[in-house]
Amino acid sequence: MNSQADAASQQIKGWVSGQNPTLRYATLGFLMGLVFPLFSTLIESWNRFSVISFDYILRVQSETPLLWVIDLAPVVLGLFAAFMGIKQKKIAGIISTLRQTIKTQTGELVQANRRLADILQSMGDLVIILDKKGWIKEVNIAVVKSFGLEETDLIDQPVSILFGVEDHKRISSNSPVDMFDFGFQKHIEGTYQTRYGHSICLETTVTNILNSLGKVEGVVCVSHDISDRKKREEMLEKSRKAYESLFEASPIPIIVDQDNGIVFHNREIENTLGFSADQIQSKTLEEFIHPDDRETALNGHSKVESGVQNNGKPVFRIITPDGETRWLEVRSTSMTWNDRPALLSFIIDITDRHKMELEIQESEKQYRGLVQSINTIVMKVDNQFRFTFLNKFGQEFFGYSEEEVLGLSVLDTITPKRDAKGNDLRSMTRKILENPAEFTENENENIRSNGERIWVAWRNRPVFDEQNNLLEILSTGYDITERVNAENIVKQKTAQLEDSIKELNCLYGMSKLTELHGKSPQTFLQETIELIRSSLQYPELAGVKLLLKGEEYFTFGFQNSLVKISEVIYKNQTHVGTLEVHYRYDESKRSIVGFLTRETKLLQVIADRIGRALEHFALEDALKESETRYKLVFNSAPIPLLVTQDEKFCFANKQAEALFGYSREDLFSRPFIEFVYEEDRKIVFDRYQKRIRGKEAIPNYSYRILNRLGEVRWVEIISIPLAWNNRPATLSFQMDITDRLESEKKIREQNQILEQVHSQMTDELEQARLAQLTLLPAKIPKLQNIRVARRYEPITHIGGDFYDLFNEKDRLGILVGDVTGHGIPAALLSFLFLTTFKNHQQNGSKPDEIINRTNTMLAGNLPQGKYASMFYCSYHQSERILRFSSAGHPPAILLRPNTGELIYLKTGGMVVGMFKDPMLPFETREIELQPGDKVLIYTDGIIEISDKQNKMQEPEIFEEFLSTQMQIPIEKLLDKIYRYCLSVTGFEGFDDDITMIGLEIF
Repeated sequence: MNSQADAASQQIKGWVSGQNPTLRYATLGFLMGLVFPLFSTLIESWNRFSVISFDYILRVQSETPLLWVIDLAPVVLGLFAAFMGIKQKKIAGIISTLRQTIKTQTGELVQANRRLADILQSMGDLVIILDKKGWIKEVNIAVVKSFGLEETDLIDQPVSILFGVEDHKRISSNSPVDMFDFGFQKHIEGTYQTRYGHSICLETTVTNILNSLGKVEGVVCVSHDISDRKKREEMLEKSRKAYESLFEASPIPIIVDQDNGIVFHNREIENTLGFSADQIQSKTLEEFIHPDDRETALNGHSKVESGVQNNGKPVFRIITPDGETRWLEVRSTSMTWNDRPALLSFIIDITDRHKMELEIQESEKQYRGLVQSINTIVMKVDNQFRFTFLNKFGQEFFGYSEEEVLGLSVLDTITPKRDAKGNDLRSMTRKILENPAEFTENENENIRSNGERIWVAWRNRPVFDEQNNLLEILSTGYDITERVNAENIVKQKTAQLEDSIKELNCLYGMSKLTELHGKSPQTFLQETIELIRSSLQYPELAGVKLLLKGEEYFTFGFQNSLVKISEVIYKNQTHVGTLEVHYRYDESKRSIVGFLTRETKLLQVIADRIGRALEHFALEDALKESETRYKLVFNSAPIPLLVTQDEKFCFANKQAEALFGYSREDLFSRPFIEFVYEEDRKIVFDRYQKRIRGKEAIPNYSYRILNRLGEVRWVEIISIPLAWNNRPATLSFQMDITDRLESEKKIREQNQILEQVHSQMTDELEQARLAQLTLLPAKIPKLQNIRVARRYEPITHIGGDFYDLFNEKDRLGILVGDVTGHGIPAALLSFLFLTTFKNHQQNGSKPDEIINRTNTMLAGNLPQGKYASMFYCSYHQSERILRFSSAGHPPAILLRPNTGELIYLKTGGMVVGMFKDPMLPFETREIELQPGDKVLIYTDGIIEISDKQNKMQEPEIFEEFLSTQMQIPIEKLLDKIYRYCLSVTGFEGFDDDITMIGLEIF
């Protein structure tokens, strides 16, 4: 009960205190409704009867019933107000609940909007929100970074500022009726210009924003950057076209074979097989192969197609439509064609080569048979004098079998260390290898297997390769042992006769003078005067001098003397020299003057013999010169040689007969112009006439001839006038250049293809370079009291170095990195590292945190052995603090001109991308910068340079150079460093990419 009373008391207090004003007013109204009729009745009773009593009050009420209605109205109204107050309390509770619900949902909606905004800002794709007229209402950070525009430049601007007018029309319309007639979503693809001056290709998905009534309120555009994909597609298309042109233009037949059938081929195969394209596609490979070769060819074909390596070059025959058999060499490799195993084959027609090889084999058999049958030593040695061949006669002569000597050196078998005279034969053998042309003929002592010494006269012919390197030596030998022994006996007998018959010395000596033995005139004359002195009675006192056409010859130890005799030498009755004999006086030989008188006639005979010998030498030289020229030009010429006189050929060598296909008699019987191709006859005949008449004509030109088979062949002619049998004629060298012209044509075609490929590769590299530059900052950020400079020099079109500059409020971020390797592979990795770093770079993050996030993203996802070094720093302008972190990168250098200090900015940390959990964690350090300070951030291409002697630069030298350049502005400092490094290399360029970023504080 007490609780009920307390509750009622509290309720009343609530009414009175106004906690529930509606119920309070209702209660007061009810009380007034009870009191008001009493007062009104009392007043009415007083007015009418001037007395107040209960009887009069009832009377007044009974006489005026309307008063009951008027008096009871406040009561009714009070009851109604009380009833409505109760309802209002319930409604107020409902409203309070609704307000709380709305407040809660509004908070959740705000949080959801914030989360949505965060998601939009973190998305890598570009997100643009438009109203229904196509005006920009909101963009994410990707739009700002991609287009290089600030958010304030885009908000409340038409979307055409980014996408262009045409795409604006496709996205929105001013008429709500036909707006978004393409449906709920639409995909738009286009190329757009950024503020940086380069283009990006975007694929945009347009989605309607609908209100609760299903009406369009706006548009969401989500754009994905497909620039790299487009470039790859374009590069692939260009590559495909290039390879297709190479494939079709190839002079070598190419086929793709699958399931024993040709599924693809180039045009050249049609010429080789002799079938049309339709016929080739309708046949199997087996149908083209000669029946005798099918099993072997198809077995090898199956092995290669199944992946078995075949190092050989299969050769088989085919049958052309006209029944001709041709030999083909096939070089094949397995491949995948339409996701199934196939065989790629390059086919070379070797019919002519095969015929030639058969002819060579037959010729070699005949040659070997001839070599084995002759009674002459025939042997071949390589460039180390090891036996590669010895014929049967040689084997029998030296007493070795061919198996015993093959691979052995002649120095260990048939050549003794020294001959009987003591000459070093092994030294002579080495000289033959060093200069074989000087030893085409030689005679030396050899040794048989039983130790017997014999003499052999050798003729050697060296064989060289295209680079003039000695390959082998072919030698033929003749046994001259009996002749050498006979000569030795003659020499011994001669010496005995000279010793026993002193008086015949002069006569015998003169007979020796007439035997020239192929000696030069100078050698002959010198030996002659020595012989004269030895033939005199007192040779120890005599000296001989010969004066001949300004040349002088003396015996050893010659001295002029007053005692002398002299004779004049005549050649063809012309005085050409003087022969003198001088004697030193000796008391013991007083009769010397009388002896001189007796020797005068001997000297006259000798002078006459010298004159005749000189005439003989001159005649012999002329004959040798004529004979050599004749043999060289006419008999040994490796090219066709012709003499033309009276408009006919009057001489032709064997090569000329082979060129025209006619015998000499046929060539001489017809005018030479009939052998010339009809279209070239006029110019050839005109030039021939000019030479015959002694006029100037082009000596070297090309024209066509007709051989005996009716074939047209191109020849290159070198023609000069000469006298043949004392009458005018022309001598011409004519070389068949048909094959050379065809080869040159093919080479030109191949060069054109190579030039196209080179041009394409150059274009692709240039496109890659431009693509790399788009990732690098287009402009240098400008901040108050800070100056930034940069220098980027890749060694090729593109490189593995990368950098970036970030400007956020009063903070400047600088990134410099270096990827392992050079060229395109390194550039692709630099794209990946730089993009990943940008995606994880957040304002306010410490440098080591950004590098660590980048490493976590890339480690384990890179090719083996690939990584990058990085140096990242951020300069806070308000604090003048530089915070920095390094990942295996060369330390930055702080230059302080005010104090002359040079400080290295180092931190711990390994390279990025190698280990997910590096052993040396990344760390951030900081340093306060002062006005005038300069910070140099660089890649290792600056410090790891070598001079011309391949000696690497010492760090102390580089530091000394920097200490002398502290006072110059940062831009000039980077130029100075670049020129300094270039001078170290001798201005021959660098072996690594070079990147420098400089920061100067004011």
